[in-house]
Amino acid sequence: MESLLHYSYDAPQDSGHMNLPRLVFHLMLGRRLPKISGSLKVPGVAQPVLIRRDGYGIPHIEAKNDFDAWYGLGFCHGQDRRFQMG
Repeated sequence: MESLLHYSYDAPQDSGHMNLPRLVFHLMLGRRLPKISGSLKVPGVAQPVLIRRDGYGIPHIEAKNDFDAWYGLGFCHGQDRRFQMG
C-alpha cells in the first residue's frame, strides 16, 4: 500500500522578497527545515494526501479517509520537529 503525499506552500502576497527569518533558520539548521513543496511516494497511505502550508507555515491536510489524514498530520509533525531529532 504505497501512494503519493503531495505538499506545497502558499507564499504570502509580498513574496517578492526573501523571507529573512526562513533564511536565518536555513543558515542555522541547514537541511533540517521542512521541505515545503514537492511529492513523495510513501508506504502506509491508501490514497493521495495533499498537505498545503499557508503563509504562516500552518499545514492544511486533505485526504480521502481518516487514516491517511492522520498519517499526513504525523508527517507534518515529523518535518516540523526534525531539528530536535539530531
